Amino acid sequence: MQVSGFGLNYWFEMGEKARAFTAKLTPTDEDDTYTLSAGLAPGEASGPILNDEGQLVGFLAGKIDYTAPGGGTDRLILGDELESLLKRGKKAKKSKAPPREVAGKLFVVHAISTEILP
Repeated sequence: MQVSGFGLNYWFEMGEKARAFTAKLTPTDEDDTYTLSAGLAPGEASGPILNDEGQLVGFLAGKIDYTAPGGGTDRLILGDELESLLKRGKKAKKSKAPPREVAGKLFVVHAISTEILP
């Protein structure tokens, strides 16, 4: 499937502009995962992945293995996994932080979840 996306710079040193790209989304042979034909740069994450009709397919999770050369493989959150994460977020305890106004028309929200190590 042909997709387009935006690599958002997670680190300040990478600059303020998102990198637009087009790529082919290809399923792998393992674990219902997918790969992109256009690689992400280490530090690019959180951007949307859209199909040819402009519909949301998923999000870039970035390169998440800091011990691997180049940050490891590109990580994507697609389909059922995205739906599962949204349902888990809805069930989570509500934040006690009050809402606040922000300037601008567009801003990025980084959602962070934690994992308990065995």
